[in-house]
Amino acid sequence: MRKALKISGILFILYVLTGFLILPFAIKFFGQRALQKQFGESAAIQKVTANPFTWKLAIEGLTLNDPAEQWSLQLASASVDVSAATVYKFHPVFDAIVIDTPDIGYVRTPSEPEETPTIEEEPAGDWREALADINTLELPKIQIDLFQIQHGSIDFRDESNAEVYSQVITPINLTLHEFTTAVENEDVIRFSAETEQGTALQFEATLTENPMTLSGLIELSGFDISRLSPYYKQYTQFELASAVFGMRFDYRIDLSDLDHLLVLSAGRLELTDILCRPLTGEDRVISLNTARLDGIQFKFPQLDLQVDKVTLQDGETRIARSADGSINLLRLVGSAEAPVADEAPAPTTSEPTDEATALTYHFDSIEILDYQIAWADALTSGEANVTIDIPRAEIKGASSDLSSPFTVSADYGFGETGSAHIEGSVIPEGAQIDLDLEVSTFPLTLLANYAQEFGQLTLKSGTVDFDGKLQSQPNDRLQVTGAVNVTDFDMATETPNDLHAGWQALDITGIDVMTNPIAVKIEQITLNAPKSQLRLPATSSGAEPQSTESTESASTSESSPLDLLINNINIQSGSFTLIDESVQPAGEFKIEQTELKLGHLSFNSPQPTALDLTALVNQSHLTVKGQLYPANPKQDSTLKINMTGLTLPTFSSYSGKSVGRKIDNGVFALDAHWTIKDSKLKASNKILIDQMSFGDKVDSDTAVTLPLDLAITLLKGVNGEMDLSLPLSGDLSDPKASVWQIVRTAVVGLVTNVAAAPFKLLSNLVGSEADLSQVLFEPNSSQLNADSIERLNAIAKALKARPQISLSLTPTLSNEDDTELAKEALRAKLLADSKDTDDATYQKHVAKAYKAKQKASGTTSAHETAEPSLTQMEISLLADTEVPSSARKQLAQARVAAVESYLSTTSEIEDERLSSQTFDPENQSASVQFELK
Repeated sequence: MRKALKISGILFILYVLTGFLILPFAIKFFGQRALQKQFGESAAIQKVTANPFTWKLAIEGLTLNDPAEQWSLQLASASVDVSAATVYKFHPVFDAIVIDTPDIGYVRTPSEPEETPTIEEEPAGDWREALADINTLELPKIQIDLFQIQHGSIDFRDESNAEVYSQVITPINLTLHEFTTAVENEDVIRFSAETEQGTALQFEATLTENPMTLSGLIELSGFDISRLSPYYKQYTQFELASAVFGMRFDYRIDLSDLDHLLVLSAGRLELTDILCRPLTGEDRVISLNTARLDGIQFKFPQLDLQVDKVTLQDGETRIARSADGSINLLRLVGSAEAPVADEAPAPTTSEPTDEATALTYHFDSIEILDYQIAWADALTSGEANVTIDIPRAEIKGASSDLSSPFTVSADYGFGETGSAHIEGSVIPEGAQIDLDLEVSTFPLTLLANYAQEFGQLTLKSGTVDFDGKLQSQPNDRLQVTGAVNVTDFDMATETPNDLHAGWQALDITGIDVMTNPIAVKIEQITLNAPKSQLRLPATSSGAEPQSTESTESASTSESSPLDLLINNINIQSGSFTLIDESVQPAGEFKIEQTELKLGHLSFNSPQPTALDLTALVNQSHLTVKGQLYPANPKQDSTLKINMTGLTLPTFSSYSGKSVGRKIDNGVFALDAHWTIKDSKLKASNKILIDQMSFGDKVDSDTAVTLPLDLAITLLKGVNGEMDLSLPLSGDLSDPKASVWQIVRTAVVGLVTNVAAAPFKLLSNLVGSEADLSQVLFEPNSSQLNADSIERLNAIAKALKARPQISLSLTPTLSNEDDTELAKEALRAKLLADSKDTDDATYQKHVAKAYKAKQKASGTTSAHETAEPSLTQMEISLLADTEVPSSARKQLAQARVAAVESYLSTTSEIEDERLSSQTFDPENQSASVQFELK
């Protein structure tokens, strides 16, 4: 008994000595030597203690350093508390393993590129076989009731990154409860860890063996992934300033059922407090309060993902386009400064035996709440800013099955009043779209900067409403149908002309627009109370239209006309004001109370467009009715134009510029019928101008010299009216021809012809074919013959029809008149001393004078036997006879007197309208010539 006690005492002492002294010394001595051999002389263990009664081992002051200086480990203390259950359970059982204040340092340095290995892809079934083998493995049995890390820290530095990344994670507190591989029935493992920064990890697992299954949950919260920003900075142009990641999943791993190896369920992924900043410039690009995926289910190896709901809530995306056209969001990924490695050869793989399983997914709902998109565009005229609010948007049923439809429902807000709603379905395969679109009171002023930039327009007001559908059609066509309403529109432009335009309401109904190719059908366009004012500046080239035939021909030949059909266009209560400062004083024209109707407007239809226009032009009534073909109005058009009461002094500035005279008075009326057939213009114009008169002369370099006063005088009737017929004709297919040029040529030609041939106008006026510019007389006679009386009657009738005209009479003498006057002078000379004046006596004196002349000239011949005739002798004597000027004057005056007497006495023409001029020796006719005054 004593011996047994003695042995027991010795063994107890040895156990105590070994536990308290020998074991700690051996662990410290041999352990430190082993560590120094492995990691270098810096490896050290400061202290090892053991308690053989509690089976607890503690190590203090452990230091390890990587010989390559990549990592280091310092440990304040570590304790292992072995459970007595180890004795009877025949496997390690630990009550607790506690590691206190572990400090881990790791430096990642750039490494030399390794040669890309050739990868031999294993047959697809190998992973299943490997997992089946694992299912039959006997796991080494171990049990840890508590594993704990306290006050740990990790100092990580990555020098292999483009930007050196350095991060200290502290404190690290980790707790693992009831970890065991000695599975009896079902054992639950619980693991939790947290950091002072708020990151927390929770892990629970239920482990079974034969079959080997692992199920439980994993939850991570408060993980700030913005700390990883340096890793992707080299590939992006933004900084993830903040983003907190969290997740939670139920999971099940079943190694006995490889067709359902991994199932994740009741999952949630969440990012909060997301803020992306560009590396330079704006304060943020994307900010988002919450991005969350709920109800996640994932199955492997099926690669089947199901998500109940995706929620993006309370966020903003700022999109900016710089002056060079680049957009910030497109610059966020990919950096010009990122290093570009030499292209490595692609790893060679063996041919797979099975086709890889493709990921399938289905999202029950994707919802966006209280989101905002802010667009900023750098324009030359200033920055354009448009903000789109998305209070709610939802997509239901989005999936990897592209033949399956998903639905869309979204609300948008624009400015203070604008809103939009989209509702419908989309089938991605074939881009099958069926969406209802509704826009309400969209403020056009949001687009003011773009209107200024691209159209030099100043948008002052206006709202747009739209109600319609967007649908896909066969052959990759899209169709937009619906109605548009634009109200309270007001705009202005300053260059090249000052234009101010707007309207009360524009309604477009029955819209049907197709793409690929574009085809537009509109049932009706109604424009209510449009108002516009155009101011042509003084530098304008003038109001004369220019021919655009060549340009139009070129454009028409190069492209087919737009497939456009508008059944009805109505313009109601329209007004237009033109202020033309290119002439002085500035011309002002007002077109008011405009009512326009167009029916069946089309560019490629055989049916013509009907036109019906009524308006007041400077308070004069204008109506235009007819039909035309918009695609080619020069081909076939018919117009009837009627205008009454247009005051002509309004055009005084233009008359001063074009003909050098102002218009003092006059009222214009027009009744025209224009027809264009096969590019041939034929137009009849009945023009009535009442009481027109020209005023002062105007200096103008571009004025055409025309005898306006005479023309007006000739054209005016008794009551002061000019009743004209102005036919027009021309070939509009001629590139140099235009309607304006044809009209201008006709008007100038009318005035010129009237002035150049005024008596022809008088002849037409009284229905005479005679030349009324003169009356003819017999030689040496002032007696009016029948022809002269007929002409004078016609002239008198014309003078009565044109009471403003005066007649100037100019007498003329012919050679025959001079011959007869010379005969009278010869007779008077020869019979001056004779008592007898009969013809016989005259003939004797002629013969005597002739012989005396012959003798005096020495031309008498003895051989002449025949006596010359009286006429021959007179001709010889007349050569030496001078006609007295008084005789010629007397004849001329007698003829004028005869005409004046007939016109004033017989025809009752006022004397003051008749005036005589001096004899015109240049005109060799026996007449009185007329000139109109």
